[in-house]
Amino acid sequence: MAEESSRPNTFIIDGAVPLRSAVATESFEVDLTPPDSIQDNNRQPAFPSDMDHPGVSTPPQRLSGAFEEVSPPPSPEASVPSRPTSMTTFPGSGSNASELRPIDEVRQVALEFPRDGPPPRVCDVMPKLGGRTRFRFGGRCITGPSRVDTKFNLFTWAAILAPSAFYFSECTEFLWNISPYIPIATVVLLIACVCFLLLTSCTDPGIIPRYSLRLCVEGLEEQVAVATGCQDIPLDIVSGTRNEQQMVTLEGRGYRWCAFCKMVQPPRAKHCRDCDCCILRNDHHCPFVNNCVGQRNYLYFCLFLASICCLGTSVFTGIGLWANAAPGGVSSSLKTTVLSVIVVPTGLVLLAVLALSLWHLALILRGRTTREVLTGRIYGEGATLFSERGPALIDGTREVHFPGGA
Repeated sequence: MAEESSRPNTFIIDGAVPLRSAVATESFEVDLTPPDSIQDNNRQPAFPSDMDHPGVSTPPQRLSGAFEEVSPPPSPEASVPSRPTSMTTFPGSGSNASELRPIDEVRQVALEFPRDGPPPRVCDVMPKLGGRTRFRFGGRCITGPSRVDTKFNLFTWAAILAPSAFYFSECTEFLWNISPYIPIATVVLLIACVCFLLLTSCTDPGIIPRYSLRLCVEGLEEQVAVATGCQDIPLDIVSGTRNEQQMVTLEGRGYRWCAFCKMVQPPRAKHCRDCDCCILRNDHHCPFVNNCVGQRNYLYFCLFLASICCLGTSVFTGIGLWANAAPGGVSSSLKTTVLSVIVVPTGLVLLAVLALSLWHLALILRGRTTREVLTGRIYGEGATLFSERGPALIDGTREVHFPGGA
């Protein structure tokens, strides 16, 4: 307990450092139990009021071996922390990621790489700056996400390789006796089909880099401006804010604002929610090839459809000839197995691919994409198959140099 000091307006508690009060000359006890919640307005305050102890203006808040003069307890409004100005999540990782400015995204990514180390490459920072595309072979190949596409892509490979394996293991000798050109042509078609599938799957479909990535790669902003026709459009890629007055003018030219990538979207480009990227002249996302089909790989996709139709027809016909006219005949049990496991599934897949091929042939003749026909929203004109592919805007091997201050 406190005892009165010889000095006026000063009292000492258990030998502690003297505590000065405005007029205090009396001893008192203080309840230091903190309130359960500062937001409970019905709870009585923990400290005695001025009416209970006249002359005491500011009671202490805590004891830590020595008394300190502190300010009154904060109000409930002051105790609520202010909203942070920057988030700690990366783009695409949560709903708050879109609140970051492009320069803030760059600063966060820069913290993950040592300043004195070798500069990272685009394939290293691209997953952190938006997009679910995957890089292969040191950034030289780009393919789609694995979350959904893997099982469909495995089905594509199984539909190609399983019938072909049976064809070459069981039917080649019989067909060679009829004409050696039949199995040779089938081999060529198989090679072409596999090559066009790989080209479709591993080629950049026309990904448009986000503002944050353009800040990190030297010359990329100018390259994107040429590819998207934005040379005369002043874009604020540092803050990434939408200019409403500017968008009114651009929408008349077919441009749109992508609410996912937070950037200006050129005509006929669309955002793919599977890849989480904007794609130039986006036709559709095809999980069977594990990639988007856009401006830069649409030709490969059409050649893949044509080659798989020819391959399926050749394999289907060859197995049918072997089953009906093979020397010595084929047992009924083997015919039933081949029919149920190979012929029927191959025929169904072939019919589906033929229908898809006819659909894209109609689109090519009309100069339209799948998204434009299905949605009815058309923001541009021009050929699809025979138009210029343009350079790849995403090069996984390019070095990344973070801007000063990042």
